[in-house]
Amino acid sequence: PYVNQSAVSIQERFSLHRTYIIFRTLGLRHLTIVDCHNHVVGILTRKDLMGFAME
Repeated sequence: PYVNQSAVSIQERFSLHRTYIIFRTLGLRHLTIVDCHNHVVGILTRKDLMGFAME
Protein backbone atom coordinates (compact mmCIF):
# COMPACT_ATOMS: atom_id res chain seq x y z
CA PRO A 1 0.00 0.00 0.00
CA TYR A 2 3.00 2.37 0.28
CA VAL A 3 4.56 1.95 -3.15
CA ASN A 4 3.44 3.90 -6.20
CA GLN A 5 3.41 1.15 -8.82
CA SER A 6 2.66 3.59 -11.64
CA ALA A 7 6.01 5.37 -11.31
CA VAL A 8 7.70 6.55 -14.49
CA SER A 9 10.73 4.53 -15.60
CA ILE A 10 12.99 4.36 -18.64
CA GLN A 11 15.02 1.59 -20.26
CA GLU A 12 18.77 1.70 -19.63
CA ARG A 13 19.53 2.49 -23.29
CA PHE A 14 17.05 5.41 -23.48
CA SER A 15 18.32 8.57 -25.18
CA LEU A 16 19.65 11.37 -22.98
CA HIS A 17 17.71 13.99 -24.91
CA ARG A 18 14.37 12.21 -24.44
CA THR A 19 15.17 11.64 -20.77
CA TYR A 20 15.74 15.37 -20.37
CA ILE A 21 12.38 16.08 -22.05
CA ILE A 22 10.61 13.68 -19.66
CA PHE A 23 12.17 15.45 -16.66
CA ARG A 24 11.13 18.87 -17.99
CA THR A 25 7.63 17.87 -19.07
CA LEU A 26 6.64 15.92 -15.96
CA GLY A 27 8.61 18.01 -13.47
CA LEU A 28 10.32 14.94 -12.04
CA ARG A 29 13.07 14.86 -9.42
CA HIS A 30 13.96 11.16 -9.81
CA LEU A 31 13.59 8.64 -12.61
CA THR A 32 14.03 4.89 -12.29
CA ILE A 33 16.19 3.12 -14.87
CA VAL A 34 15.27 -0.50 -15.67
CA ASP A 35 16.80 -3.26 -17.81
CA CYS A 36 15.08 -5.41 -20.42
CA HIS A 37 13.61 -7.62 -17.65
CA ASN A 38 12.15 -4.59 -15.83
CA HIS A 39 14.65 -4.91 -12.96
CA VAL A 40 15.87 -1.63 -11.48
CA VAL A 41 19.47 -0.91 -12.45
CA GLY A 42 19.69 2.70 -11.27
CA ILE A 43 18.06 5.98 -10.42
CA LEU A 44 18.64 9.21 -12.31
CA THR A 45 18.14 12.51 -10.52
CA ARG A 46 17.62 16.02 -11.78
CA LYS A 47 21.11 16.92 -10.54
CA ASP A 48 22.60 14.18 -12.72
CA LEU A 49 21.33 16.03 -15.80
CA MET A 50 22.60 19.45 -14.74
CA GLY A 51 25.36 20.67 -17.01
CA PHE A 52 23.94 19.13 -20.18
CA ALA A 53 22.83 21.80 -22.67
CA MET A 54 19.78 20.17 -24.25
CA GLU A 55 17.77 23.15 -25.43
